[in-house]
Amino acid sequence: RRGFYAPHGFIVISDIFENAGIAHQRMLRRLNGNALALRHAT
Repeated sequence: RRGFYAPHGFIVISDIFENAGIAHQRMLRRLNGNALALRHAT
């Protein structure tokens, strides 16, 4: 799924981990300068 998120400014900040049987990976994206948003990608 990185291929989907990378063009939108997301960078991977963790290894893949499992939660409730679903693969996740922590990602960050810059919003309006220095603020960062955290998102889980499956």
